Amino acid sequence: MAHVCVKGKSFFGIIQRIYAIFANSINRWQILKNNVKGWSLKSLSQTRWESCVESVKAIKLQLVDVREALLEVGEKDNDDATASAANSLAEKELGDLEFVVSIVIWYQLLREVNIVSKKLQLKDMHLDIAIKEIHRLIQYFKDYREIGYSKAIEEAKEIASELGIDPIFPQKRLIQRKKQFVIVASAKRSFSQLKLLHSYLRSTMSQERLSGLAMIAIENGILEDINCEELINQFAMKNARRASRIIGIVMLILCNCADHKPALEGLEPSSVRTMLYTPVLLTINMVDHVGLQMNM
Repeated sequence: MAHVCVKGKSFFGIIQRIYAIFANSINRWQILKNNVKGWSLKSLSQTRWESCVESVKAIKLQLVDVREALLEVGEKDNDDATASAANSLAEKELGDLEFVVSIVIWYQLLREVNIVSKKLQLKDMHLDIAIKEIHRLIQYFKDYREIGYSKAIEEAKEIASELGIDPIFPQKRLIQRKKQFVIVASAKRSFSQLKLLHSYLRSTMSQERLSGLAMIAIENGILEDINCEELINQFAMKNARRASRIIGIVMLILCNCADHKPALEGLEPSSVRTMLYTPVLLTINMVDHVGLQMNM
């Protein structure tokens, strides 16, 4: 259950790190014993379910004492890396309300699961009783969603007050990602459109021209709302010399398309219109660029 979510992995990773800090040194273990008088810390086990309950229980019921032991290790330990790790656990992980809430919730859930697990392992357990116990555990989880979580928050805030932690959840900084121009849906459509474009014209056009043609093909709905003929006329009327160049080149393009009429047969009208209008629009940009260079 804990290994299927990131929060669960992070929580039990902290539990194991706390144990490892003290267990790897006799001196640090003695510091733990001097501060923690009740339950001893336990290591997590991948094969024993009860070890999770015991590990969480020892820290949850003695959270204030365990934190004091970590702070003492941070002050007295000669190893800089260990001292830094101990201070980080005491001030960041154990000093965070989110961790306190997590340890309260996990302890309550693991305790109930462990109780049912032990009953199911009894030698004289009957099948009907086992089914009832499982249904009772399922109902406990359902009730916990409704009322248990709010009670866990209140208990966590009380523990946070003992630790001197502000009983508020820190605001997570939102990471702003740059929005891609082509969304997922249009990206999927682009593959089908590129199949139409990847024809005999592909060998005669540049990458920039192909990109422009692909964009117009993908956003075909916007293209249908544009009166391309009127746009070309308005653009051409701004410069008489440019108009003559555009008309001549457009005629060449249309003649070229007429020569390849068999290749256009079988395509949808919107695809044919896209193939005809795109070279015209790209030609206008090219002529405009050449005209500017000549004027300079």
